[in-house]
Amino acid sequence: PVLWITTLEEALFFTFLGSMAGGAFGLSLGPVAADVYDECTISDGKHQEAMYEGIRTFFFRSAGIFQAMVFTIIHILTEYNPDPHAIQTPLAIWGLRLQN
Repeated sequence: PVLWITTLEEALFFTFLGSMAGGAFGLSLGPVAADVYDECTISDGKHQEAMYEGIRTFFFRSAGIFQAMVFTIIHILTEYNPDPHAIQTPLAIWGLRLQN
């Protein structure tokens, strides 16, 4: 829906929905991860929480790097001008909306 947001009210509504989903994910990640760590410790007989945290961190950081690469490609393809006083083309504006 971000491609079609044109008013402040729409932006606030969709930001609220996205924040609710992000908050739910953040709140549920800790208890779920703790339960998984406990089950793995019981089944293996060893504490390997650091290994699992390292794997999770690797994938979270990889997602951030991938996102930066996608943003760069979108800026190049849509000929975005980073000058704050520049008038952006409709394609560049569409590219900015696509990133959100």
